[in-house]
Amino acid sequence: MTGGRFLALDLGERRIGLAVSDPLGLVGMAAGQIERCGEAEKDLERIGELIRQYQPVEVIVGLPVRTDGRWGEPAVRAQELAGMIRERFGVPVVLWDERFTTKIAEDLLLAAGIRRQDRRRARDSLAAAVILQSYLEHRRRERCHEGRIPTGGGG
Repeated sequence: MTGGRFLALDLGERRIGLAVSDPLGLVGMAAGQIERCGEAEKDLERIGELIRQYQPVEVIVGLPVRTDGRWGEPAVRAQELAGMIRERFGVPVVLWDERFTTKIAEDLLLAAGIRRQDRRRARDSLAAAVILQSYLEHRRRERCHEGRIPTGGGG
């Protein structure tokens, strides 16, 4: 898959952090968050609106794997939601390891001097951006190993 926009979701208990790439699929950017309402169907409706808005070539769903690599209930729920997104909207969905992304996001916000109250609002979206950027960089490395040079790369 070459070029195109990507959408990433960081699934939290109360919020879903959002990130979207540029149209070439090179850089991931925080794109806000949506409040979860406790009903998967309502969450799917909101995600569907985002898919229609951004028209991603892939949706990246953060997979909350435990630090020892095992899956817990949150990872199972992420897998289920990923399957529902794939089935309902016909867009490819990739589960991507999100270990430490919230910590990375929190550290970035602290380093930027963001106030505690503002950090709470930005953390989920920034975590989604970390997930997305990790995925995009992985894709670039894979394409380089396959002999395809990604567009937009600078030296």
